[in-house]
Amino acid sequence: MGKSMISFFGWYGMLAVLGAYTLMSFRIVSQDDFLYIFLNLSGAIGIFWFSLARRAYPLVVLNVVWALVAIFSLLQFFGLTAGRGSL
Repeated sequence: MGKSMISFFGWYGMLAVLGAYTLMSFRIVSQDDFLYIFLNLSGAIGIFWFSLARRAYPLVVLNVVWALVAIFSLLQFFGLTAGRGSL
C-alpha cells in the first residue's frame, strides 16, 4: 500500500473519531446513534491501518479494541444482541 494511502487512512481515522466525539459532546448525536457508532468504527479501522503500517503496535491494539466495542454497539443498534447491561 502506498504511503499516501496509508496517510489518508490515518487522517480519516483521526477526523472520524474526533468528529464522533465532537458531535456527541455538543449533543448533536447520542452514543446510540448510527452515525456516532459508524464514525467510531470506521475511524478505528483507519487508525488501525495507519498504526500497523507505522509499526505503532500499542495504537494497533487500542484501535482493535475500539473497533470491537463499536462492532458490539452496531450489533446492539440493529438488535442483534441483548440490550445494555447484559454483560
